This record gives sequence, structure tokens and C-alpha cells, in this order.
Amino acid sequence: MLTRSLGAASFQQFWHYWNPIWGYYLSQYVMRPLRAWLPLTLAILLTFVVSGALHDVAVSIVKWRPVFFFTPWFFLMSVALISLQLNNVRYPRLPWLLRAAANIGVIGLCLAATYALGF
Repeated sequence: MLTRSLGAASFQQFWHYWNPIWGYYLSQYVMRPLRAWLPLTLAILLTFVVSGALHDVAVSIVKWRPVFFFTPWFFLMSVALISLQLNNVRYPRLPWLLRAAANIGVIGLCLAATYALGF
């Protein structure tokens, strides 16, 4: 899972390979229903928000206190994904290590922005 996802040729492709079982359920039960009523970019954004919220719920249950961190982080990652997709940012010809650095870099920048915003 890590080799294919980290070495993906775009940030969109990273999410295609990352956690395929979770991705399948998000696709079937969140993305497709939203896509029937909303533009693709908004459906993507809301799918990431739902995923982040479900992560927050899971962590809240484990910690026995409310957690609101993954929702804004996933929101920022969806904005990054949509922006990169709209600008056709892809890196298929880069070596695996640089593709992995690019994908981790986007995730890391979104994570840093989430912390900077106080979440």
C-alpha cells in the first residue's frame, strides 16, 4: 500500500491507492451520492470532510474526549487535491523517491497549516 500510494504520479492518484477499503466505502456511500447532486469538486471536498469527521469520531471515542483535528486537516487536503487536479499537476516521470516526497510534502503542508490555524 505504501509503495503504490507514496510513489503515485499525482496527489489524486495517491488517494486512489491509499487505504483502498476505506476509499471504496467512501466512494460508494459518500462520493457517488454527493456526485449525483453536486459538482465534482464540491463532492470531493465534502467526501474528505466526511472522512475527516469519521476519523475525529474514532479518535474521540478512543480518547474519551471530543477531537476536532482531522476534519480541518482533510478539508485542507481536499483543497490541495482539487487545486493540483485543476492545474493538472502530475509527476509521472520523476523517480519514485521524488514522487513520494511530493505526496508527503502536500500532506505535510496541509498538516502544518492545520496546526497553524490552531486545530
